[in-house]
Amino acid sequence: MRKLVSLILIAIMLFSTVAYAEETTDITVEIDGKLVTFENPPTIVSGRTTAPLRAVFESLGLEVGWNPVDRSITGKAPGVSIWLQLDNDVAVVNGKEVKLDVPAFVIEGRTYVPVRFISEATGAEVGWDGVKRRVMITSKPVDLRLVDTDKDGLSDYHELHKYMTDPNKVDTDGDGISDGDWNERKENVYTITAKMQVMKPFNSDQMTDDYQDIKVISETATTLVFEAVIYPFNTNHQTITANANWLNDYKDMEELKPTLTANWDEALRTQIITDLKKDGIDYYSLKSDKEVVEAVAPWIWKTSQFANGGPTDFLVDFDNGIPKVNPVLKSSSLWNEYTQGAWTEEMVINHLVMGKTMYEKKVHGSCSSSSTYQTTILRALGIPTRITFQVPLYNGEMSDERALLKNLDNAEVRTALEKMFNGIGDHFYNEVYVGNQWVRLNYEKMGANIYDPTNPMAILVNLGVENDFSAFDMAGTWATYIVDNRNLNNQERKDFLKLISIED
Repeated sequence: MRKLVSLILIAIMLFSTVAYAEETTDITVEIDGKLVTFENPPTIVSGRTTAPLRAVFESLGLEVGWNPVDRSITGKAPGVSIWLQLDNDVAVVNGKEVKLDVPAFVIEGRTYVPVRFISEATGAEVGWDGVKRRVMITSKPVDLRLVDTDKDGLSDYHELHKYMTDPNKVDTDGDGISDGDWNERKENVYTITAKMQVMKPFNSDQMTDDYQDIKVISETATTLVFEAVIYPFNTNHQTITANANWLNDYKDMEELKPTLTANWDEALRTQIITDLKKDGIDYYSLKSDKEVVEAVAPWIWKTSQFANGGPTDFLVDFDNGIPKVNPVLKSSSLWNEYTQGAWTEEMVINHLVMGKTMYEKKVHGSCSSSSTYQTTILRALGIPTRITFQVPLYNGEMSDERALLKNLDNAEVRTALEKMFNGIGDHFYNEVYVGNQWVRLNYEKMGANIYDPTNPMAILVNLGVENDFSAFDMAGTWATYIVDNRNLNNQERKDFLKLISIED
């Protein structure tokens, strides 16, 4: 990179003869909290702060290009394209012309560019500290999920971390088929393809994510049949970064607001921060969203107790915003099975369903209850959090579905899946917005993968995300299916989770 820029600057010296009257100043430039070192100092021209091109471009992650024919300079990064020409007061940003107060120019062989223009063209925020006489630049990372450089229908992020294809090439392996083709996506990475059937809750619009691709085969109001392509060996965990300005950047996100079950308030927030302090965690000294999650998530589980009430929260309806155990389900065998005769309805609501009272009692239930508990606490601390509902690849009660695993050639994956318990499972956990992206948080494991051989279910398929547990309507779906199935024989069973076929 430095060699390239040096060649650019030499070329500029040879082709540029323009000189500008400038004022050398004691102005400094800070980008994302770090002072930028310049070989030549910034200058003020026509009331605008300008600085040497190389330091500004590289600090903002731009790749530099030089065209000696028209003496133009380009800066490129994912989602950003800037074109400047020496002595030209018109620039082009992402295909649109922009009028400049000060064009690019040369001083003592160094190309200078207006700092504010370059910063704002990349989406950064620019401020001024009059006391320090310092330009303060806060860059905003580009979400590569929104960038498709080669226009093959796949985002640059997913080409790099999911499909392992080249985001700069439409056809990575040169076989004449675009990387975006449904089957071609599998060419460069190990995948599992499964045909499945599930019943509500599901949201087919949310099911394609960083770990899986979904193709809907049929969908009704209650049932979804789909093909899932699983990418077990993705590299999503490598992309987790931190945002030091998270409180300001995230303050308007919906996933921060109190909801029906994640019902935090300012009093609870104050109490959580006080409790953290007592346990040696100074919330106000944590420097980023990532540090908050890394410090608080383990603390959540160390300072709370598990209430062995089973998934009793599955039996709760939320009609008219009021949590109440469904009377039909309460009269079923599930109620006694889950509560073991030791729970009242009020205890279920306060110990397993409502986040605030769970925190006050320092108690939570199984994964569905725990996901609400963690959502309540992290939102109170300024971390946007939501809940994901996931299911295993097959119903462990069904021997015919387990037998389908023999179709998998990968022995490691097959063995992990075969360890699934003899029952039907599901799992709720969290996603947190960290480093300006959604990251999975399975209890205290940030960056949890779709494939985990230590998990009894090994691979979990995402059926959707919600801001509140109540939105999944487990009482009207899974709890009802379970009760109904106990009254049917195997031939009549409702297939609310079924593996139809699988291969790798």
